Amino acid sequence: MENIKINKLPAPTYRHLKMNFAEVAEADYSAIEPEIEVPEGISLEKTGGALDIETGCGEEITALLDKLGVYTLSAAKAVSEPARAEIKLKEGEAQAVRIELKAAAGAELTAVEFIESDENSSGRAAVQTVMRAAEGAKLHLIQIIRVGSGFELINDIGADEGDRAYIEITQLYLGGGRVYGGLTDKLGGYMSELRNDIGYLLKNEEKLDINILASHMGKKSNCEINARGVLSDRSSKIFRGTIDFINGASGSKGAENEEVLLMNEEVVNKTVPLILCAEEDVEGSHGASIGRLNEEFIFYMMSRGLSLERIYEIMANAKIETVMRRIDDKAALDRIYGYIGGGSEDDGE
Repeated sequence: MENIKINKLPAPTYRHLKMNFAEVAEADYSAIEPEIEVPEGISLEKTGGALDIETGCGEEITALLDKLGVYTLSAAKAVSEPARAEIKLKEGEAQAVRIELKAAAGAELTAVEFIESDENSSGRAAVQTVMRAAEGAKLHLIQIIRVGSGFELINDIGADEGDRAYIEITQLYLGGGRVYGGLTDKLGGYMSELRNDIGYLLKNEEKLDINILASHMGKKSNCEINARGVLSDRSSKIFRGTIDFINGASGSKGAENEEVLLMNEEVVNKTVPLILCAEEDVEGSHGASIGRLNEEFIFYMMSRGLSLERIYEIMANAKIETVMRRIDDKAALDRIYGYIGGGSEDDGE
């Protein structure tokens, strides 16, 4: 089978940097069945057919997945209890699942996706999630991702927003051999809003490749993109973050920020912050803080009896816990603490 291109940068940079896209081998993905728990007020049905929302990983992976059915979760009103989907990946298979989240006008829906496999397992998988927020609706997607050291995972998201809609996406990447994450959000509605918080812990030779496109089409639309993570051992990461102000999106604002803690000199970190602008009356900003802990801080912490290894562990978990503050679901928080260590919210009671 041939390779396909995913996570394409909307405005290519120098080819020799090898950051314009990622390549993965084409696969014949078979469907896997997630375990989905829906509270009262959320409907669940399985449908077929292609989806008409652009996603961050791109049209080539979507074409491979269009043959699969879609699990659609819909809310017609505000629902306080989250829906939860357990997506358990199997050893050695090329497998995929597609999930659609729909919030009607004025509705609120939170969905938690646990994407995981056995720790040392290998295989290939794709998870595609599309989100539709109608006028005044609120959608919150929480993803907790931890797959085996031999796994290749494509985590693909597409979103579409109506007037005054709000979409929040909170993602934690906590392990996996090669993980590709993509997001495209069409902020087409007046005063539509996106918030995306990403946390990651990479070790050994793990690879994380992220591509985000916030496409501002509606007037006074707003986006905020935050990525915080830690690279250790010989791990590597590429972060492509694009804010695109389309002509007509006057009064819109977009901001992206990344904080990266480098544990040693063998890690590889690449960041491509990009702002595209076809509209004059907009505000866009981006920033990145990348580096190691300074020696004075390390000396101070060691003078308090902490080992160097423990200092880095504390700082690494602090990056993740910053993202965890966006998660208001005990089941999700307990799962995260089970992965990274530390206590649950009930500790000490």
